[in-house]
Amino acid sequence: MFVSRQRGAKGNAWRTFQHDRIQVSIFAGALVLATILIARAENRPPVLSLVFTTIVPGIGYFWLMSFVTFMHHTHQRAPWYSGEEDFEYFG
Repeated sequence: MFVSRQRGAKGNAWRTFQHDRIQVSIFAGALVLATILIARAENRPPVLSLVFTTIVPGIGYFWLMSFVTFMHHTHQRAPWYSGEEDFEYFG
């Protein structure tokens, strides 16, 4: 999320990236703020509410997506190359 301009997108894509980054930051801030406000209104500990509404689902989502990506890229019937010469690019 904190990519420098030298390593980031070029041209108009940089503006789009900045716009997306701002939107994600606003959403994350709004999610945390809403969670804290709702927790206080219902007399719950805000930290516990944050853990169970943002951190635990986030860990579950990233674990599931990494597992699916790993299985998708390493399954024997879903090759990412058309022949042995493509697989041995540097060889």
